[in-house]
Amino acid sequence: MDKAYEGDRTRNCVVDSGMIPVAPPKKNRLEPWKYDKDIV
Repeated sequence: MDKAYEGDRTRNCVVDSGMIPVAPPKKNRLEPWKYDKDIV
């Protein structure tokens, strides 16, 4: 995933599938999440 796919629906789908999303949040996110910068 990259920032183009960091929307809530896509992120929830990834989490529901048992995967760990590593896409960084867009700069304009009101509540950005933590992510592993080394993986990205």
